[in-house]
Amino acid sequence: MAQANDAAERTLRLGDGLTIHNGRLCARRSFETAKLGALIAGATSESAPSAGSMLVSRDGGHLPYVIRVAPVAGAAVFDRPMAMVLITGLDENSPSERDLIQLYGLSPAESRLAVALARGKKLSKIAADIGVQITTLRTQLRAILRKFDVERQSDIIRVISNIPAGASSPDPGAGEEAEPGAVGDRRLMK
Repeated sequence: MAQANDAAERTLRLGDGLTIHNGRLCARRSFETAKLGALIAGATSESAPSAGSMLVSRDGGHLPYVIRVAPVAGAAVFDRPMAMVLITGLDENSPSERDLIQLYGLSPAESRLAVALARGKKLSKIAADIGVQITTLRTQLRAILRKFDVERQSDIIRVISNIPAGASSPDPGAGEEAEPGAVGDRRLMK
């Protein structure tokens, strides 16, 4: 690895699916590491560089990382072919509860439900997790359908999946400042 931005370094320090071992980017599972190595080799091929992508599993029930590997043209600074590796968490690509409140006028409870549904959770699991009756969630679901102007639960997921992450205006003073142009992306130069 030649270079990593701050977000990539934080991700690698977590050891949640990706690490650096003997100077090489490695995934948690050996078959993922092999595939990642093949993508990097393809991107750094001198004869016909190619781009590719894959998923890398994570610990703790988190959605996998999406890894995109692409050749870097004109990387002669390092006297060898280079690849750029972009790491994005699938859960980071979806809008936040705050985004849905601001964009669609959802209540905090409706927004929490919409985000959980978009992450693939079932109503019964959500009810158990947050300690409410399923009838309460069904009432919230009807309100979300009305506010999204759709008829089916699958339409809610489609709408949410098409909203870019960070779609609403930033909340001043809320957490770390993101690196410009890097919403949820971690960049590594290999």
